[in-house]
Amino acid sequence: MKLSICPTPIGNLRDITLRVLDTLNEADVIAAEDSRHTRKLLTHYDIKTRLIRYDDHHSQAGLETVMDLLRSGKHVALVSDAGMPVISDPGIPLIRQCLEEGIEVDVLPGATAFVNALVLSGLAADSFTFYGFLPRKQSELRRKLAEIKPRKEVFIIYEAPHRIVKTLTELKALLGNRQVVLARELTKMHEEVLRMDIASLMEELTLHPRKGEMVLLVSGAPEEEISTTIEQELISLLELGMSKNDAIKAVAQSRHVAKREVYQVAMKLK
Repeated sequence: MKLSICPTPIGNLRDITLRVLDTLNEADVIAAEDSRHTRKLLTHYDIKTRLIRYDDHHSQAGLETVMDLLRSGKHVALVSDAGMPVISDPGIPLIRQCLEEGIEVDVLPGATAFVNALVLSGLAADSFTFYGFLPRKQSELRRKLAEIKPRKEVFIIYEAPHRIVKTLTELKALLGNRQVVLARELTKMHEEVLRMDIASLMEELTLHPRKGEMVLLVSGAPEEEISTTIEQELISLLELGMSKNDAIKAVAQSRHVAKREVYQVAMKLK
C-alpha cells in the first residue's frame, strides 16, 4: 500500500530517471492526468502496467477510485502530463488524503520546468517565488500583481501562448517595464530563451507569435518601488482603474498589514 509520485519528462522522453522507470514497471496501477498522453511514454519504454485516468481538478470520483485501490493494498504511481505532479498539476488532494489515512507516500526526483527555466535565465536564483498560472480574470489578476509588485525577489509563472501578450500587458501596466526571461519548449528540439524587458518581449511576440509551453521569469521590484508609501501604492493602483476596495485589499496583502490601516489612508485620498 503505497503512493509513488513520479515526475515525467517535460519534453525529451530520455529525461526520466531509472528509478521512475522501475517504479512505473513495479506499480500495480499508474494514475495519469491524461491517460492518452501518458500512454505514449509507457509505449516508448514498453511498460505494461495498468493505466487509469486521475485528474483531481475535475473529478472527486477519481480521487475515491485511487484511494480505494490504495486502501486495498495496491501500489499506485501518480504521474502528470509532464514534470512533477502537484506543481501546477493534479495531486495535492490525493497526497493529503493519503497522509491523513497513514498511507505511505514516496516522492521521486525528476524534471520540473520552472527549475530549468530559472537556471537558464541568468537571474538571481538565491531567492524566488513560483506562482504557477496567474488568475485569468482581469480584476483577480490585477489584485495578484498588486500583491507581487513590492516583492524584491524574482517571480516565476507558467503561461499559455495565446495569453502571453495579454499577461505581459498587465505586467507592464502594474509593475512597469521590468526585465523578464521567457523560456519556451524546454528540453525540446525548438527550445528558446528570450531575455529582454517587458515592452520588447511584447513587441517580439506580437510580430513573431510563439507556440509551446512557456515559463516567464520577472525580475523583482527595484528599490524605489519597495520603499513606496501606502498612499503612493494606492494611487498607482487606482490610476490603473482598480476599484478602491480591490486596491485596499491588494495593498494590505502585499504589505502584510491590516485592511483597516490601508482603508484609513484611502479615505484621505481625494
